Amino acid sequence: MSTNIETVQQLYAAYGRGDMKSVLDLIDDEVNWGIESVADAEVPPYGIRQGKAGVAKFFAAWAETATFHMFDPHDFIAAGDHVFNHLQYHLTVKATGKAVKNFSIQHWTFRNGKIVRWRGYEDTVATREGFRK
Repeated sequence: MSTNIETVQQLYAAYGRGDMKSVLDLIDDEVNWGIESVADAEVPPYGIRQGKAGVAKFFAAWAETATFHMFDPHDFIAAGDHVFNHLQYHLTVKATGKAVKNFSIQHWTFRNGKIVRWRGYEDTVATREGFRK
């Protein structure tokens, strides 16, 4: 179980370095990834994506639309093939200049040492308001 936590922490570290190749190396080719929300149409990173190309689009959407000022993953817990952690972030939406502060629960699912599913659960209304002009 601790190996799965280490993998998630490695992913966060790679993301922090801007190393998408290392991020994608940690996930399964058929990964199911995303943040489910009724705000999918208004918040480009939201929605469910499939495969490594979908994950790359998820991260690209954040890079294109927001500037992160704080990104703090913490409190990692493993349970079987699952890892859960908290994520606190602060960002500014580029198109609106609005600040968003959010707290998220992250749920990672593993199979054969690779991430096969990820969901982020957060106050999607708060993020949507940041994207609204």
